[in-house]
Amino acid sequence: MLAVELYFPELRGKEGWAKHVPPVAKEVISEPLAYGIAVALHRKGRANMATAVLTAFECYLRAADIQNAKCKHFIFLDPPQGPNCEYHGVLSLPKTKRGINGSVYIRGKLIAELLRRQERISSDFGQNKDNRLFQFTLPAIRKQLKAVLEWFGMSLHNTALHGLRYGGATTYDMHERLSRDEIQQRGRWASAKSMRQYLQPDRAHAQLENVLENIRDELQRRLAQRYELLNFTPPPDASGGGKNPSRGFANQT
Repeated sequence: MLAVELYFPELRGKEGWAKHVPPVAKEVISEPLAYGIAVALHRKGRANMATAVLTAFECYLRAADIQNAKCKHFIFLDPPQGPNCEYHGVLSLPKTKRGINGSVYIRGKLIAELLRRQERISSDFGQNKDNRLFQFTLPAIRKQLKAVLEWFGMSLHNTALHGLRYGGATTYDMHERLSRDEIQQRGRWASAKSMRQYLQPDRAHAQLENVLENIRDELQRRLAQRYELLNFTPPPDASGGGKNPSRGFANQT
């Protein structure tokens, strides 16, 4: 199809042509890389973008989901809910690609705390729960993402915000944190076939083994420092992602 487009570029504008062009897979942004990006953004004074990156990874968000999220769409759950008290927040998604209302539970306490802080900041910005949850444009976060990846010395080929959606679903599948049916529901995919396109363990392993080889130590340090995103005092088992981090909440803006 790409060869046909090369010789007949006028076909690109034809109705229905896009359906015949195979999609180009995005690079998977793995969990260590997602946290590395978030810590780097936080240190650059882009705490709102750091929160958005981790939320997109955790909730398998599309770029449009990030842009459309409003303060009133996030609810912090205190006490936590769920079978093992693992749900620390809920993010509603009234506008999705499928055109139906959806919601996703926030399973990580750190990310829920980050979202609670972001919701407070954005609400106070205009004293309005209808305010956008993340006060930045998509071109702005893409520019910052590109800069961080360049600083990590990584190739930018086909790496985009959508790679966080790939990475979140792939990570949950690789580590069996959820069943595939639960991943499909969490990612709001219409079918298992659609979901399976996002599960790319081979790409994730290749990134961890090859692409990240030169920055692995740096990413591990940043992963261990993830609690600084909210000035948490890391629990004794921080390296393993402790379940009950100290709530050293900082009123940062």
